[in-house]
Amino acid sequence: MARNDPSRLKILFPNYVPGAQLTGGQWAAGDLSLDALKDLDAGRVARTQGVDPSGTVLDITFDRLRTIGGLAVLNHNLSVAAKMVLQGFRDEARRDPVYNGEGRAVEVYPVAYSRGQIRFGETNWWSRKPLAENLDRVRTLALLILPAQIRARYWRLRFVDPTNAAGFLDIGKVYLGSLFDPPHNYAYGATLTTMDESRMSQALSGFRDYDRRGKRRRIAVTFQNMKERAEFSRWFDLLADAGITEEMIVIRNPADTINLHRTTICATLREASALEQSVYLRMGVGLVFEEAL
Repeated sequence: MARNDPSRLKILFPNYVPGAQLTGGQWAAGDLSLDALKDLDAGRVARTQGVDPSGTVLDITFDRLRTIGGLAVLNHNLSVAAKMVLQGFRDEARRDPVYNGEGRAVEVYPVAYSRGQIRFGETNWWSRKPLAENLDRVRTLALLILPAQIRARYWRLRFVDPTNAAGFLDIGKVYLGSLFDPPHNYAYGATLTTMDESRMSQALSGFRDYDRRGKRRRIAVTFQNMKERAEFSRWFDLLADAGITEEMIVIRNPADTINLHRTTICATLREASALEQSVYLRMGVGLVFEEAL
């Protein structure tokens, strides 16, 4: 497969937003200010003062030119009808675009069901998008992979959701990072597991009581038969920088837009991953990503 194959697993890493200057729009003060987007805890949110698109804007200024391959917005309350616009600029005034100068918007929630999965007459039969009542099944995510990696220091992110019933927008994490693109896809046998963190206790009578907790997803993959001379340094640097503490956006299959929200996670590595020299000048690596809650 050629690089940039849209069906191959991709990783956004690192996130440059926590070290950036965040301005623009009309955001709340205090605990709900833009400072929340620099907190690793995505449960803390930044909140807009309303839903007018003129106020739901975020200007991101990096310390220097950064290479950006994609955007992820997590733990948000954007509605099924919401859209977002990401633009990159050469200048601080944001008048000389290097990416998306026309301001093209993308849908926060793409089609989530194949034709025939939803019975005729259901509210979402025509749109095939999730219902509002289903959005909490997994952590809310808005994802955009750029057609090519863009080097820019100045970015603008605009949320367009003027009919949001809450009357404000909550954003838990904005992830703007470089795109790590493996040379080919993972081997067969990969798994995606939804792990329930709930606890169960059972009485002598057999009655079971549950301490209900959150659910997290786990993706386990193995990459095999990679050219060592071309790939070792890339994989070594990725794993050394990430460790088991740094978050990354793992996109299992970018081309599968129907399942994009189900199979894309903000994760850390469960444990340090060994780079294996399988045969002469060939290498492999096994990775276990666990969703960060």
